[in-house]
Amino acid sequence: MNSFEKKLLIELQNNFPSSETPYKDLSEKLGVPEEQILDTVKELKKQKYIRRIGGILNSKEIGYHSELCAVKIPAENIEQCALIINESSLVTHNYQRENEFSLWFTFCEKKELFEDSLKKLENKIEANIYRLPTKKLFKTKVILDFKHE
Repeated sequence: MNSFEKKLLIELQNNFPSSETPYKDLSEKLGVPEEQILDTVKELKKQKYIRRIGGILNSKEIGYHSELCAVKIPAENIEQCALIINESSLVTHNYQRENEFSLWFTFCEKKELFEDSLKKLENKIEANIYRLPTKKLFKTKVILDFKHE
């Protein structure tokens, strides 16, 4: 990764402009054409350095509920089950683990629809979903710092 890409990643993490023209604003701040910003972001996504660019909302404050969930799925059914879980727009993360609980995912839905929606997913995957609700939230901010490389 070159120094410009590192500088851009730092700006995207720490100072993404809240405007109608964020990439234009970044181009002015970094002194390069907007097209270079857009091309670099596309390339970093293609190389999987960037997974997504978007805000992180406090789901509870806007009427949503989320929980970490786990399912016990036999090894031969993991791929199929993961595909079904991933079809849901209510699943934000889905990971396979080497554990009796082989798939772990985060489920987020409007508070009043949460129970019914999770039950529908449970019926669809034909497996019990074990729920691990948050007891206390400890939020951390992770910022990748390329300055010290």
